Amino acid sequence: SHEYDIFQKVVKADYTIPAEFDQDASGLIKGLVIIDPNERLGAGGSKGGYAELRQHSFFQPIDWINLDKQTIPE
Repeated sequence: SHEYDIFQKVVKADYTIPAEFDQDASGLIKGLVIIDPNERLGAGGSKGGYAELRQHSFFQPIDWINLDKQTIPE
């Protein structure tokens, strides 16, 4: 693909997520690539900022309070 074509897809948020892709990951991606930065997941303001992002279903298995005590998965 040509770099310009890739750039145009990014600017327009023109992407496809395969149906078999994890639904939580898919929802996270969709929330992060919204064109209007004020509407993106975790954008802040009345939408909740960082706390909103941490509460997304993709991150539910993470123990945020004890994150620094956990070992890194191999």
